[in-house]
Formats: sequence, C-alpha cells, structure tokens
Amino acid sequence: MSSRSITLLIALLASFAPVTMADIVWTGAVSNDIFEDLNWDLSASTVTAVDPNVSINDDVLIANTVQPVEIPNLAGQGRFQVADGFVLTIDNAQVRELGNDGIGGAPGTSIGPEVKLINGSKLQSFFITNRTSLDVGLLCLATLDGGATPINGSTVNLTSGATLAFSDETVADYLNEHLSKTRVDGSPAVLGVNVLVASDGGSGCVVTVIPPFTSVCLGLGAVCPCGNGNDGSNGSAGCANSMQAGGALLTAGGTNSIQVGDLVLIANRLVPSRMGVFFQGNVVLNSGAGLPFGDGLRCAGGGVRRLETVMADSSGVSSTTIHVALHGAVSPGMTQRYQLWYGDNSPSPCGTGFNLSNALEVTWAP
Repeated sequence: MSSRSITLLIALLASFAPVTMADIVWTGAVSNDIFEDLNWDLSASTVTAVDPNVSINDDVLIANTVQPVEIPNLAGQGRFQVADGFVLTIDNAQVRELGNDGIGGAPGTSIGPEVKLINGSKLQSFFITNRTSLDVGLLCLATLDGGATPINGSTVNLTSGATLAFSDETVADYLNEHLSKTRVDGSPAVLGVNVLVASDGGSGCVVTVIPPFTSVCLGLGAVCPCGNGNDGSNGSAGCANSMQAGGALLTAGGTNSIQVGDLVLIANRLVPSRMGVFFQGNVVLNSGAGLPFGDGLRCAGGGVRRLETVMADSSGVSSTTIHVALHGAVSPGMTQRYQLWYGDNSPSPCGTGFNLSNALEVTWAP
C-alpha cells in the first residue's frame, strides 16, 4: 500500500470515529466553577443541579475547554460525585482542584463511577474515592495531590503514553500503597515490567508506562561523555542533564502498526521550553552502547531522518504530533531506532549545551 493510500485510509477511518456523547455537557458559560449550574447544559438530563457530594445520575462530558475547569476550595473535604456505573469523560480538557477536594462515587457504593481522560487531557485532584475507576489515556496526565491514600478504595488504569503523578507520595509510598491499585491496559502494574516509578525531585513521584519496545543507549556510568551517567532514578534514560540526574527518558504510546499510525514518541525530564528534534536511524551505533555526542550518546544512525522539532512544555515533556511511520518512510518488517536530540541549559554537565535521550527500537508491522 502506498503512503498516499495509507493517508487516505486513515482519513476515511477518522470520519467514522465515534463521537463522545453524554447527557450532561460542560459549557463554561459563566465561570470555571464545576459546581455552578449555569456552566452546564442539563437539557438532556433529569438532573437539575450539580452540587458537591451529591450523585450525578448521568454521563458527564467536559471537552475542548480553553480555561481549566475548577473544583473550588470547599469548606471541609468535598467531591464531584458521579453515580454508580456512569462515566465522567474529560476530553482535550483540564480539570483541577483548588483545595483538598476531589472526584469520586457515593459512600458505600457497590460499583462506582468511571473517569476517562482522553486526547491529552489533564486531571489534578486531591483524591479519587469510593470505587472510582480512573482511565488515563495516551498523552494524558493525572496528578493526585493528597497524601496517605489519594487513591482511596479506587483504581487507576494507564495506557502506554499515559502519566500518573503524585505530589505528596514518595516512590516508596506509591510502591507500598498504590502499585496494587494500578493497572496497565487492564493488567496488574508490575514495577520494571510495565511501569516505571521515579521521584519528582521533591516529596512526590511520577509513574510512567514502559512501552513494548526495546530501549537502548542507556546513559549509565562511565559511558557518558564526561562521566555524567544518570543515577537510574528515571529508568532506562539518557545521560544526566543540567536539571535531571536521571536523564531524559524516551518512551512511546500507541502501536507499531503502519496503517493504524498511532505511534507517539514521548520524552520527559527535559529542560522546559527548550527545543528538541525527534529523529530516526536505520542502525544502532556501537552495538547499542552509542557514541559520545554533546553531553549524551548518539545511538540512532545510518540513513538518519529528522522527524519533528518540538519544544518541551513547562513540565519538561515533549511528544510527536506526526504520523511517525509515514514521515520515516518505513515498511513492514523494518526495525528503526528513534531518539530525541534536545537543548540543555548552560552550563550543562559537559558544557556543550545539548544532550540526547535513550533510544527506542521499533519493528514495524503492517
């Protein structure tokens, strides 16, 4: 199948993509307050008000917001409460709490609600509670700010390319209290197998999914140019940079299918607001150990293609927005190597002002 045919097929499939439907839809007509009734279209629902700690007996949609939707700082600890079996979908939107409040089901519930983050959405909540099932999709971020039990009688399901962060739970806290409450595409989370947990540099931690691709050119120990090997806190990452002793980690979301075209390259622990270039190579250099280049190791070589230039966001994260397979001109059965070359602050560990992530090997399928 030609590249043009694949592009047309993807466009055709997209035209039949299901539209997220709900009975209660956010409009944000008068403010950012999630409990202001005038901010909701309730016309398709029997629900007449949206109040703290009162169950909403309908599916709810918050989509395509310009400003974050806010759970106000309530007197006492409260929640945006969805009834058993109903779904709150957050689609290309941001929801955040302003105090110590959260999202959940009703006390004593037997089933609980589902909260779905899709299309790059972000949720910041003090907690999820009462059998809530939180699904965090590709390029989505869920941040839980509470200590002790921010996942309270609930579960989190991550997909490849999703991130779960805790503001007040250390790596040890997460492993002891929340690893058992985490799933990856429906399977139990297993440290070092399908999830990685790293300190955020303070009192919290960050959980990422290990993609089903081989990671090479790891910035460990003396192999890095000036002995700036990473400390292992960010897993299979590149050499240490000026801000992160754990180095920059390249992961991926989606699949290796050329026709589906959903592979997304994702790098974290970068220097915020610095540019980087995602690139592809036909071979792995130095048997996978890489060669010194700037403050890092270049691993992807041979027939190198620049794929996309992206600026890291304020959290030090960047990702591709292109059809990686089409831009890389790959064919089924080909194994390609992917890496990020990124700018660093001055002075950087070795003084060159740039570094690289680890590399990923992807064997492409039809």
